[in-house]
Amino acid sequence: MAIETIESLNTALEEIGTKQTEFEKSVAELQEKNIELVTTLDEAKATNELFEEKIKTLQTTIKNERAIDKVMTQEGHDYRLGKMAMEMYMAKLSGTPREGAIKAMADMGATPTQASVLKDTGPIEIVKGYNAEKVVAAVSADPLTSDDSDEGNWYGSYLVPVDTAAECMRVAADSSAMMGQVTTRPVRGITTYLPTTTEEFAFTAVTDQETAKTEEDITFAKTTLTVVTYALWIAITEEADEDSLIALGALIRTLSSEAWALKYDQLCLSDSTYGAMATSGINQVTMTSGDTGFSNISAGDLDSMIAALTTQNKRKGAKFFMHPTVWDHVAILQDANGNYIVRDRFGEKEALRVRGYDVVLSDGMPSTSAVSTDFVAFGNPAYIVNGTKVGFEFRVFDQTYATMQYDQFFLRARLRQAFALWAPSAWVKLTTAAS
Repeated sequence: MAIETIESLNTALEEIGTKQTEFEKSVAELQEKNIELVTTLDEAKATNELFEEKIKTLQTTIKNERAIDKVMTQEGHDYRLGKMAMEMYMAKLSGTPREGAIKAMADMGATPTQASVLKDTGPIEIVKGYNAEKVVAAVSADPLTSDDSDEGNWYGSYLVPVDTAAECMRVAADSSAMMGQVTTRPVRGITTYLPTTTEEFAFTAVTDQETAKTEEDITFAKTTLTVVTYALWIAITEEADEDSLIALGALIRTLSSEAWALKYDQLCLSDSTYGAMATSGINQVTMTSGDTGFSNISAGDLDSMIAALTTQNKRKGAKFFMHPTVWDHVAILQDANGNYIVRDRFGEKEALRVRGYDVVLSDGMPSTSAVSTDFVAFGNPAYIVNGTKVGFEFRVFDQTYATMQYDQFFLRARLRQAFALWAPSAWVKLTTAAS
């Protein structure tokens, strides 16, 4: 560019300055990259040297492998321990003392041990020098014991305290079969009304365009949810809690939750006031005269229960509900040829299904045979409504007058719940004969 004026000169100088700055920046970046490269090279060199040292160490270890049992290192100790175990195992297999085993035990600083390690002939003593001929009999034939191994001598047991395990052995109750299957909803008051209807509309074909169409109407009903309080409590002295090895609070809470699981199933199914089988309007199948016990149940009875629900809508989602001992009778049902009805063969566990419908087993259903007793139910569990005002509540009361005067505190489990079957026409129960 030609420089003709002062302005053009200044412009040229500015361009030269800019280019110089860019050049200096490029040089600085190259120097920085060079430093990084040198650093990386140094790290690689150090890693290589470390690797070479490991190779040398490994070579030395391999050369000294035969002498590893002589060195006083962790590796030498581990080697000798493994060798001793192997020699003891070989001695056990042979059933006779092995010099190698005795030597290996002595190398580990063994003290008198039991003969079961080397042979099955009673107690022995390993004498320093590990010579097999120096295995001698135990000194005393009348030692002090705590288990009466020296007949009639229990005196040593006085020195051993009686112990109690820190766990309470018990048969755990089953979890609820109905929780999660019924319809659960919160309620605000003691009484809650649920609007219901079982009406079904139907279309009618008209003969011509001037024919009057059929009018439909609808009728509503209501189901009542009544909240009831269910509770239990137990008193414990502070001393009992302090002295107990087991966690009493946790155990009582578990027992309470298991008790509620059983009560929940009963309230859904068999309770005389709120259970589905006690609901007015439920369909009923009564067993043939003479079939007065649960063991008299037949495949025909179950078929009749299905047939009692006269539409597909009522059967949709339906399940059978019965006690496990009642299912035992169903599981062994056979046809006229002796073939099992609900299982393929005796050696296989039967599927919990009848005619394609699921079977739910619950301890909340009746298990004791009696005449005119409802004991099997069939229907959709979603039609059972559980109203919840207060869920499972477990509280500790330890600041009471009884605590101050008698060292007692109290554990309480409490719920406020309501149960109702709102569609009894879509449920059926099986009842034993009256005679």
